[in-house]
Amino acid sequence: MRRISKSVQSHRTAARQLSELSWAVPQVVSHRLTRLAFAGATPKASDQREFTAMVAEKHQAFVESWWAMGTETLRQQQSLTLALFGGWSPRAAANPLAAGQRVLAQMVDGPMQVAHQGLKPVHQKAVANAKRLGGRKRR
Repeated sequence: MRRISKSVQSHRTAARQLSELSWAVPQVVSHRLTRLAFAGATPKASDQREFTAMVAEKHQAFVESWWAMGTETLRQQQSLTLALFGGWSPRAAANPLAAGQRVLAQMVDGPMQVAHQGLKPVHQKAVANAKRLGGRKRR
């Protein structure tokens, strides 16, 4: 059985997350805009809690996303540095093509990993909101 590379798995995961986001986000936006329209000038307490949570969760997801991308960027920079300096070892000198492939793989996979980590918090919140709000009736 052929093993799927980490790069391919990462691309598949990101593609799945993006497709789930493209499904969840319109549902959540539709629900909330309808709720906002029906709430009028004097929203109920439950509507006010939902609107407050809506703003707070955006801030939280943004901070979590940037933090995850920052830490993953540092991790990827460290891995790239190790791959670059690993190419100077006597073992790598015997097979310079393999050392170059490791560096190239790191340069290709690194940015994808950063994007994947940054997408996680947004994806989790949007899908959770779609599930939570999808079961409710609109007035």
